Amino acid sequence: MDLPILYYYTHLSGLARAFSVGDTIQKGDILGYASARGSSGGWHHLHFSLIHLEKKIHINPFPFLKEWYNESMQHYDDYLTRFEVFQPQVGESNKNEFEKQVAAGTVSADHLFTASAPGVIQVREAVAACPLAGLNHVSFNQFALLKSRFSTHEKKGEIWFGHTGVARLYLNGKMIYSGSNNHPYHRSVQPFQWDAIMIGVEYNQGENELLVAVEQSNPFWSFSLRPRNQLGGKLTSPKE
Repeated sequence: MDLPILYYYTHLSGLARAFSVGDTIQKGDILGYASARGSSGGWHHLHFSLIHLEKKIHINPFPFLKEWYNESMQHYDDYLTRFEVFQPQVGESNKNEFEKQVAAGTVSADHLFTASAPGVIQVREAVAACPLAGLNHVSFNQFALLKSRFSTHEKKGEIWFGHTGVARLYLNGKMIYSGSNNHPYHRSVQPFQWDAIMIGVEYNQGENELLVAVEQSNPFWSFSLRPRNQLGGKLTSPKE
């Protein structure tokens, strides 16, 4: 942007390195790390503003963010965004049996959830009444399963997965991952990394089904999920 503009970032947990006045940065450089400071209710976020230095006015950053977002989405549009949501009924004590039934396809979904954009799915318990606007947000209790489908003619590939708390992952009814994030979520730190886990898999040629079971005692947690090819690139669909 060829204007005397100040790019203003706040609520960071820290800078990526020591910066000095006059330093040159490039597109894609990591400047700092988000935190849960401010009045965000414990959500990690970035406060970003544009300030015109000569006119001393704030500029609405939305048109620029929208342009940058559209430019970057080509790197993220293969994250799964559409899920069937399954929850045990109140008083149903055997979660393991319920999970097996969902994986076997013998249980009907409670409802559908479609994320507003590819990327990380933010999860809040149903007791936290009001979803935060603009987030990929779905509400349920401390345990639920989310199922998604995709198609490909690839034979082998990788499932890239990131999560907080405890999670299990099934591909076409077979468990391919079970693990716990070693740093449980709490309000001041969310040790979550997209694509932190890469699982080698064999796909069906045609439709495939991914099921993620997420479980955590905290009111906020997250996961991201995307199928990739054997080289870590985007899958090709049967139509391509």
